Amino acid sequence: MKKINTQQDGIVDDFSADKKNVEIELVLSSPVDSMPYLMVYHGSFYSDDPQKVKSYTVYPFASKENHFFFELRNQENPQYFSMVLKDSTGLQYLLDDYHFEPDDKLLVQFDNQPIPNKRSRPEFSGRGAAKYNCQAAFKPVLLADKVKTKPQFNQWNAYNENNRHVRNMKLLLGLIEGFSAQLSDYSYELLKADVIAGQCRAIIANFQRKMNALWLDENMKPYLELCNYYHHTFQLDFVDSIPNHIKFTSKQYPFFIVERMICNYLEKYTRMNFVGIYHSFLKVADASLRDKMLVILILGYKTEMKDDYAYVLKHALTIIKNKECVERLKETFMLN
Repeated sequence: MKKINTQQDGIVDDFSADKKNVEIELVLSSPVDSMPYLMVYHGSFYSDDPQKVKSYTVYPFASKENHFFFELRNQENPQYFSMVLKDSTGLQYLLDDYHFEPDDKLLVQFDNQPIPNKRSRPEFSGRGAAKYNCQAAFKPVLLADKVKTKPQFNQWNAYNENNRHVRNMKLLLGLIEGFSAQLSDYSYELLKADVIAGQCRAIIANFQRKMNALWLDENMKPYLELCNYYHHTFQLDFVDSIPNHIKFTSKQYPFFIVERMICNYLEKYTRMNFVGIYHSFLKVADASLRDKMLVILILGYKTEMKDDYAYVLKHALTIIKNKECVERLKETFMLN
């Protein structure tokens, strides 16, 4: 477990006087025809589809040959961002959904020959670099794992906890633990939360797909067996370790809890009723997390809600108080 709080992992240079700036120097191995840029996501809202999440673009303030210099001034809170390069094949994500913290001063070295080299791995140094090096190691660690796992469900529709997603979760949590002494408390908890909630989202999605498929069968026995296993033997104890203050800002946790509560409703009532699901969300004690869940429900399930959508949106607009959530709805629906 993590015992100390530090962000040090080598130093590129001294910090500027403004302690809230984020400075990033990108060094590519080969020349490029277009300018790389950063996509910085507004607030803590996130989507698996970059086109569905609000972001602003930051271009280098200076460049020289294969060196590009970025600055994000007056950053008060950690944010998620991606580093993007456009080439003949389209948009290429040199860094995909990493998070920065105010005061980061980072050197990123990337082998972009060819663009992008699928086998390349960015190298980070400088203040705050540990969290980037940790996340960059996620994919190689998973690809290197040769341990065979069992399917999530056996032939009797019982849940098997020794599945690939749980295995991935344990591998990545072990990796984060290895970096823990070099991470800030915030980054340590956020990286863990994103790993846990991300893998648990995949498990829940598989449950929901299987429930929907079995429910359509005339023989209800397999469906009822699956629901019984879900209700009585399926546990996600990992999620209990996520601190409350991280649940709102995590890019994965709010989506996970939305999808789990929808799956809980489906298991209990066998039918999707979004008015009922909406009212179950209102019971969430953490007001900010509840507000974010409502926004995710409204923006992500419009088609599925059908006739329930108008009621849910109208009622939610009277309930949601979190400033970031209110602004997200106003941006989406162009409300005053």
